[in-house]
Amino acid sequence: MSASPSRQVLACPVCQQPLHSQPKRLCCDANHSFDMARQGYFNLLLANHKRSKAPGDSADMVQARQRFLDQGYYQPIAEQLNQSVLSALSGTTPENGWQLADIGCGDGYYSTRLSQALADDQQHRLQEHTLYGVDISKDALKAACKRTRTASTSNNLIQWLVASGGRLPVLPHSLDAIVSLFTPVMPEGWHPALKPGGKLVLATTGQDHLLELRQKIYPDVSARVFDPRTELENHGFRALAEPCRLQSSATVQASDLPDLLTMTPHGWRSSPTAREAVFALPGLTVTLDVNFWVFEALPHTAEPVA
Repeated sequence: MSASPSRQVLACPVCQQPLHSQPKRLCCDANHSFDMARQGYFNLLLANHKRSKAPGDSADMVQARQRFLDQGYYQPIAEQLNQSVLSALSGTTPENGWQLADIGCGDGYYSTRLSQALADDQQHRLQEHTLYGVDISKDALKAACKRTRTASTSNNLIQWLVASGGRLPVLPHSLDAIVSLFTPVMPEGWHPALKPGGKLVLATTGQDHLLELRQKIYPDVSARVFDPRTELENHGFRALAEPCRLQSSATVQASDLPDLLTMTPHGWRSSPTAREAVFALPGLTVTLDVNFWVFEALPHTAEPVA
């Protein structure tokens, strides 16, 4: 990545000074440096910021998610995400292209599709946009790097980073948008990273998401729905509209049911008996129910509420 001063975004996780790009290396003026991994990502997660030796999704979970997503079952979710992001950014004309971060990017399924949607957007397709795919799991980033080796996005760049979504290694007020699908809300780390007026696009599960699968593995199924508005509004964000609710369905083949279970928290929450019952099914039609939220970062003079 060749970043001019006007496009500098990444910050050193040690001293928070700007990171400069060199061939396969990032460094700051204090001589902290980070080499690109063989697969193509940068590890900006400091050892003292880890809660375990190998945080995040395991290789098994990553591979299961990659196989499942590549079957196209969640394509409607990816398409709605792209639409929500482009709609949120409409009307803005960044001089040097948009700078976005996908928090909890996993194996890069959504990131690569969003990057292509940004490249294809007619209003801004001649500009160079940068998408930072951020995940705490090295195994996830290794899988994500494979996606960008097999697909190209014109006038676009994806920078894969091992980092914490709550401690983004970016300069203050440097991002135009943050995207987060099915990850914990971390407004304390997100708000300082966004420009005033920057957008936050969240995807959260609705009450019926994977309802049929949950009914197979739990005796009682909760109908609670996560509403992030109060927490985000207490940390410098305001909701721009009511959430857009995507409701669809997907018929999962029997051979893909183990991957569906493994890639979700239901895999380790369910009992061995319940898992065996799911694996014995001839297939299963499941509901996709996802809420897409768009928030705006208020000016940074309005500090988050303690």
